[in-house]
Amino acid sequence: MDIKQIINGIRNFEGLTRKREIPSALKAMGSLAPDGILDEDGVLLRHGGEYIVIACDSIQPEICRKAPYFAGRSAVFASVNDVAAMGGKPLKIVNAAGAEDEDNLKKIICGMAEAAQIFGLTIDGGHILPTGSLANATVTVVGTAKKPLLSSTLRPNHLLLFVTDLKGTRPNNWCHAWNTTTGKSNQQIRGRYTALRRLAEEGMLTAGKDISNAGILGTIAILLETSNVGGIIDLKAIKIPKGITPLDWYCTFLSFGFILGVQRKNTKKVISRLKRKGLFANIIGYATSSSEIILKHETDTAILFDWKYDTIIK
Repeated sequence: MDIKQIINGIRNFEGLTRKREIPSALKAMGSLAPDGILDEDGVLLRHGGEYIVIACDSIQPEICRKAPYFAGRSAVFASVNDVAAMGGKPLKIVNAAGAEDEDNLKKIICGMAEAAQIFGLTIDGGHILPTGSLANATVTVVGTAKKPLLSSTLRPNHLLLFVTDLKGTRPNNWCHAWNTTTGKSNQQIRGRYTALRRLAEEGMLTAGKDISNAGILGTIAILLETSNVGGIIDLKAIKIPKGITPLDWYCTFLSFGFILGVQRKNTKKVISRLKRKGLFANIIGYATSSSEIILKHETDTAILFDWKYDTIIK
């Protein structure tokens, strides 16, 4: 494995470089932007003894055109994962959808509806753009959390846990995606989210981020940047499914995939409970007080990002 080639590929990966456009929204709001608006993928509202969690995601128009059904499914999973990464349980879903023709629109909405059903939910309302509009699949999920998990609470020496299902498939028309739901029962899928939520509620996790279209390494970088820490990542600890190159895997959006912060004393218990759900869970590195994210593979090391000079969402 050529670490320098990996670093160059990650730094120039469109799924990650696109994230650098996010701060433009902050600039557009100016003094109206609330503090910490870019820290989390969802919004928390205290309600009685718990919190309401709201998350919204959109799938790129190109993917909506090429794979409308999968785009609809992915929009639901992306927002559900945002809620799950914050220790929440999804309760309600609303959407917005559009397409250049009626057939693609139906596929997008069907994908959304069937993905919602996996979680025992329905699409409860939303908005349909006129036929001929730019392809669009947007989903907002509302949920609740007893003990919220944040992206900004990772601290030096917290371990980084990579969690996913390696028994998945690649969609034919989306090379940087990993489908972990096909062939699995709704009960099995829901059980994984329940396990994750209960670990958060018990205080077993210190931070969380779902693996988005920034990919595995890009998501790790954003989590570290949000918490203002550096990190050391062991590439050898990130297991790669057969038939996928390392760089492609590191750039992959996972329908179920999370980077979690864990204290060393809780590691064995957390990994054991996730593995009982058929998941791959492995420590792949740790946070540091440095400004650097260092990748290592056996004896080779190199800097992926240095927050003294680099930025992604800040």
